[in-house]
Amino acid sequence: MSMMENLAITLNRRYLRSLVRDPAALRFFLNNAADAESNGEATVFERVKPFLDGQIAKLVERHAADEVRHAAMLVSALSSIGGTPSTPPENLRMVLRLGEAAGNVFEKELQSREDVAKAYLLLYAVERRAIERFTLMEEALADVYPDIAEVFARIKKDEKTHLHYCVAVSKDALPDEAAWTALRDEMVELEAREFTSQSREFMMHLLDNVFTTMTRSEKAFWKMARRLNDFTGRPQYVLDVGGAKDLPGSRPLPAPLPA
Repeated sequence: MSMMENLAITLNRRYLRSLVRDPAALRFFLNNAADAESNGEATVFERVKPFLDGQIAKLVERHAADEVRHAAMLVSALSSIGGTPSTPPENLRMVLRLGEAAGNVFEKELQSREDVAKAYLLLYAVERRAIERFTLMEEALADVYPDIAEVFARIKKDEKTHLHYCVAVSKDALPDEAAWTALRDEMVELEAREFTSQSREFMMHLLDNVFTTMTRSEKAFWKMARRLNDFTGRPQYVLDVGGAKDLPGSRPLPAPLPA
């Protein structure tokens, strides 16, 4: 692991420790996470069904049921700290925006098995990011809200299984190994670039509008840290926590594309 990645992990852990200790910020995060499970990636499951049968179709049904269960778990966690589910601001609905950036693949009618592969490989990238984020949230919450930390631990475990579902469904739709790997790499790269810009908006919204316990100097520090990160121009690839960097199903990714 590089020095820069170690620094990124340290900063993420510090920031999330502040987030989980601010009730308003934690409620906002939980609400967005629940929305992503129910109205983000979950939108694609019905659209891929006409192209699938047998065991692969059953995997998709199980995947869909898991996401419904995850959303309910997160809503329950939100309620436990006094929150009420609501629709997040449109510009902060990260999974839906990612789907739009990939040609609206989560919401449009799919036309081919290659469309199915693309949708499920974008889900593959989403699941890797979820493993990263939920690992860090589990760590941050452990000493503050252990019950909510356990929610993230349980969902993260499922997301690791979902990565293998994504491999199975996408390879069934696109069996050529070279084409599959190229499309996977494209979706992983797209997710990293979109996460970089979308996470900036999410963080700035929290700092400017949501945090109630963070001091002005702390907010200034995080804004400066974010600007320094943006100055590098590099996409935010998933961090090496909780197995998030694993790429099941094919050979490892090549070196990242230049920013």
